[in-house]
Amino acid sequence: MDSGCTPGGIFKLRELIEEHPGEIAYDFRSKFGISFEAIGNEVSWLEAICLASVLFRDPTSWLQARVNNWDYPVSREWMVQTHTYDLHAQVNSKNKPKPYPTPWLNANSKRLGSKTPQSRQDVLAKLEHMNPKENDG
Repeated sequence: MDSGCTPGGIFKLRELIEEHPGEIAYDFRSKFGISFEAIGNEVSWLEAICLASVLFRDPTSWLQARVNNWDYPVSREWMVQTHTYDLHAQVNSKNKPKPYPTPWLNANSKRLGSKTPQSRQDVLAKLEHMNPKENDG
């Protein structure tokens, strides 16, 4: 999300509203006490962009959870408690216990990426294709 210093922030916010209207509506209403429909009228676009950027850093935000493919949002305290629970279970168990379920993808349960090695040039070419640089001209 852009800081509002460039026109891209407005376009990105409009895109987020179109892609995740329920999450934006819930977060704006519950966290800021305003409707996202007030953007451009009672709330400036710059302020709305700043508010939305805060939602991306807030793990209790439905928008942050949805964008990061979490099943549901959680608080930082919840994260600490689940990690503490997992450590406690690990220390006090003879067998390796299953970790407490989290809303995000378990990095140990699925392997991401390709099993076949790729050359550095291939990886850089794919990254360049995904994020092309603007032509100077």
